[in-house]
Amino acid sequence: IKQEWPANWPMLIQEIVQSCQQSRSVCENNMRILQLLSEEVFDFSGESMTAEKAKVLKESFNSQFESVFRLCLTIITTPQEKQLLTATLNTLLRFLTWLPTGYLMLDTPLVATLGTRYLAEPVFRNLAIQCLTEIASVDPPGPEHEAVFVASSRALLSTVVGTLQAFFPVNADLSQLFQ
Repeated sequence: IKQEWPANWPMLIQEIVQSCQQSRSVCENNMRILQLLSEEVFDFSGESMTAEKAKVLKESFNSQFESVFRLCLTIITTPQEKQLLTATLNTLLRFLTWLPTGYLMLDTPLVATLGTRYLAEPVFRNLAIQCLTEIASVDPPGPEHEAVFVASSRALLSTVVGTLQAFFPVNADLSQLFQ
């Protein structure tokens, strides 16, 4: 993929997203492909490609990312099978390390869904915590967006604390809960 995209296969990302409609297994495999592509381009690009090639791939991925983000949101906000949800949450986690901050500032159900639905499910809890930690660690892109980020951070904290209170009541003896 690195050799063909974006020069010889400019619509790769769009084709991957569109092919997710075929079946759950295709979608699950595509999530893994997107995860690996993200890791290769954003995490390991310095080791395996020139700076110019890495720059081109990053710009191309960023310019086509909206459809990938919408796909991930659709999957995590609708009932799905465990394997697909796990693959999507893992992929989303890889995206959160480089995600353009505008996507986190948008009014999406991402934080609320991660904080309520997935934090509450033991099978997804670790991935949800990892995703929420990445989101919470994002710095605002500039002073003009600071108020939006502060409001988003408060909402994130409220959601997480509210969900955790269901598991750990305020007056609970934590030493008794973990025996």
